[in-house]
Amino acid sequence: MKTTILRVLAGLGIFVLPFSGFGQDIDALRKRAEQGDAQAQCNLGVHYYGGHVIPQDYAEAVKWYRLAAEQKDENAQHNLGVCYAKGHGVPRDYVMAYVWLNIAAASGDAKSRAYRDSVMAKMTPAQIEEGQRLSRDYVKFIK
Repeated sequence: MKTTILRVLAGLGIFVLPFSGFGQDIDALRKRAEQGDAQAQCNLGVHYYGGHVIPQDYAEAVKWYRLAAEQKDENAQHNLGVCYAKGHGVPRDYVMAYVWLNIAAASGDAKSRAYRDSVMAKMTPAQIEEGQRLSRDYVKFIK
């Protein structure tokens, strides 16, 4: 069951590996996430996104991904970009998808770079320019 869920999430573009906390006591994970642990926040987001252990809730997944992404968690940045690209938990927004995927890709993550490039193919030149500008602005904001 765990392997099937991980394959489905990976097929949707959600970055799940390396991944710790799968099958973890959800209350303990939530407590760590609420205390500001970026990895726990990202893992809780994955649980909400996939609907395993807890009911699926894309908006809640986005909430936890954003908190972790703002702490430089590259997996969360990637997953947040995927949510924007797919319109899961947020309105579909290719510019914001580009922003988060570009930030994750800047760390050298090939999967984020490839996903960003696939999103970029759907964007106008003006949207790409806006995404690049916002990426630079967001990098200054991230802790």
